[in-house]
Amino acid sequence: MSDGGYGYDPNGLTQVAGHLNAARDDLTTVASQEITAPDAGASSDVVAKAIADLVGAAVGAASVAEQTGANVNTANGAYGAFENNEAGATLRETEKGMQPYTDLMQNYNGPM
Repeated sequence: MSDGGYGYDPNGLTQVAGHLNAARDDLTTVASQEITAPDAGASSDVVAKAIADLVGAAVGAASVAEQTGANVNTANGAYGAFENNEAGATLRETEKGMQPYTDLMQNYNGPM
């Protein structure tokens, strides 16, 4: 960022959360399908276990995608709240004839 601060793209975070929710939906759909293990002769039990493990992995991945999407939404809201609070504080300072806090801190030479 040119001013040395942080930046974020709320639309980008919304898209990331949307992709995670879509992945959750796809994984949930796959995991909810009834899959019959094929007859693999002597290996049928091993194949059935592998299929069960894959379905379990899909359920786990869907849960992770859901939680991660929720975390992205929370972060997006937190960034938005910070932006609103910072913009409001700067506006109030300016309306009172004060220097914005960021300008004051740039010139501050005291202890931290």
